[in-house]
Amino acid sequence: GAGDTDLFIAVTPDENENINSCIIAHALKAKKTVAMVNDDEYMEENVLHMYKELGVDELIYPETLAAREIINGLKMSWVRQRWDVHDGALVMLGIKMREGSEILDRPPRELSGPNDPFHVVAIKREDETIIPGGNDVLKLHDLAYFMTTHEYIPYIRKIVGKEHYVDVKNVMVMGGGVTAVNALQILPKYMDAKVFEVSAERCEELNELLDDNILVIHGDARD
Repeated sequence: GAGDTDLFIAVTPDENENINSCIIAHALKAKKTVAMVNDDEYMEENVLHMYKELGVDELIYPETLAAREIINGLKMSWVRQRWDVHDGALVMLGIKMREGSEILDRPPRELSGPNDPFHVVAIKREDETIIPGGNDVLKLHDLAYFMTTHEYIPYIRKIVGKEHYVDVKNVMVMGGGVTAVNALQILPKYMDAKVFEVSAERCEELNELLDDNILVIHGDARD
């Protein structure tokens, strides 16, 4: 039945099995294939292109995905979740509703018409997920999902009452593992970071891998 499959995903612990399975699924006419890999060397542009020609439409490296989530959380501490849609053409923000938001207890039909810069596309209220109609309202402690564009993110921040949240500028990281390194390598330049690592040998490696604005400390962060 692979020929009727819209998406074939291979996420076993063995990256070779994942890649080969996707190649076979593609040969059997699966419409799109995704394979998980365990090494960032697979994410280089020429490697991605080579595997795409073989039938692997997309390769995912979990440590890179985790690093991006960490940095997104640091850059926007007032946002619970963020997704870039269509290569960043749109942004979806998951924001917890707190006191001080000017859009509480107001229905979406009052908040965003066809020409407004955002739409509330979903509401998480305790264990319930709501796809809002015109008469639903945002309540205190709801997790609201806004679809907007990059230029209107400051506007969203204002109307949800999160302008007082302090922007992160100093970061402390416990452990210099792969995910930590991936995150620190894409850390915004306006942030300073310290990373604690118990292995002296790993500290030397980190000094080679990381920028000068990141201080590597040989020690145990639990001390």
